[in-house]
Amino acid sequence: MNVNRITVRYTKALLEAAIDLGVSQNLDADMKYISSALKLPDFKMFLENPSIRTSVKNRTLKELFADKVNPLTLNFLELLTKNKREVYLGWIARNYADIYRKHFNISLVELTSSIKIDEKIKNKIISVTTQSLKINVELTDTINPEIIGGFIINIDGKQYDASIKHKLEKIKRELLQNK
Repeated sequence: MNVNRITVRYTKALLEAAIDLGVSQNLDADMKYISSALKLPDFKMFLENPSIRTSVKNRTLKELFADKVNPLTLNFLELLTKNKREVYLGWIARNYADIYRKHFNISLVELTSSIKIDEKIKNKIISVTTQSLKINVELTDTINPEIIGGFIINIDGKQYDASIKHKLEKIKRELLQNK
């Protein structure tokens, strides 16, 4: 059985259980939290080490996540280790985010700015995007001082560049063409 089939099956089952229990949004946050934990090399090596007994992995995962994630997530982690599928946890966590967004018609909107954007402005961007495009929005933001000012918004692969850097490059191209 290939990795994709395994991870998609587990992910879909997890999402269905989460929807049935009304905790799908909580599990989305849990999967993001687990994804960030998997960026720690020691944690990832611990999960992927076949010589560590299942009982040790279960106990450790409960100690690490008991007060930080939903009980359904803890049960899911226990099921993965019991079935020797914990090595797929990173893929499952990423798949969960994708399948969750697809199921609830949520578009990923990436906002890049030269400085930190105030929460009030982020909420306004979410509101305007939701109303104008008739989509649900999940906003992520990054800071990139190289754009000098303004912002860049990516929505499902489409980009709107209102950065100072882009405007300066546009002026430069026009000046070079009119030589």
